[in-house]
Amino acid sequence: MVSTLKDTIQNAIRKSKADIIYREETREYTVFHYRISESTIIPESEKTDRGVKKCYIRSSSEFKINKLEYTLKTAFNIQGFDTLPYHIENSVPLLEKQPVTGKTLFWNPGQGHLPVICHLLNPGKITETVLASRDILQLEISRENMKGNSLPDPTSIKPLCCPEELTEETSAVIYDSIMVFLNEADDSIPETFIPVTKSGSILIVSGKSSHLSGVSKNHRGWIQLNSRKYRGFRVIAFKRSR
Repeated sequence: MVSTLKDTIQNAIRKSKADIIYREETREYTVFHYRISESTIIPESEKTDRGVKKCYIRSSSEFKINKLEYTLKTAFNIQGFDTLPYHIENSVPLLEKQPVTGKTLFWNPGQGHLPVICHLLNPGKITETVLASRDILQLEISRENMKGNSLPDPTSIKPLCCPEELTEETSAVIYDSIMVFLNEADDSIPETFIPVTKSGSILIVSGKSSHLSGVSKNHRGWIQLNSRKYRGFRVIAFKRSR
């Protein structure tokens, strides 16, 4: 961030009860890495009867793509509140052919479109759902929308700063399927998830085509199964090779 905002941001992080774990400073910029604690998740006393604080709710919208229909409560400051985001439109045709089963992780679930869609396309086949993101509001609204569509409650929600933190848990959880939406370039994503997957696990990564160019080239340990492009977005399905 610009150095003149440094103190303001640092105070905001501390007020949120997060822990600053790394700081790097130059004459013009300051970078903070911080870890979100469980206590920063929206307290039960401040939630609606389904989970998210009312002031965050923007609207309730109906969505339809191909033969799927569902309704989501949508939150401010998250894309996909009234129309399907392009990366979701791009992913559904691939997901109709590629089953998502077993213990499934959703990284950056947004408003909850992908968790809801994957459950609707694979009824009863997703045995456990884990939601993870650095954005707590994404986790809360996605959990609420799963409940609102009569889907199983997530096994857990994980407020994490980066995907690498998944491997730092005391006993790493192994996932059968992982759904990732990239909101920034990161060509190490396939390698990042090697420790939390097994041979045959499925990894589906979506995001802007420019962000996924590195992912399509650097996927050691994974076999690319399928890929789709649509309006500047891309989705790629991989399978663990070993």
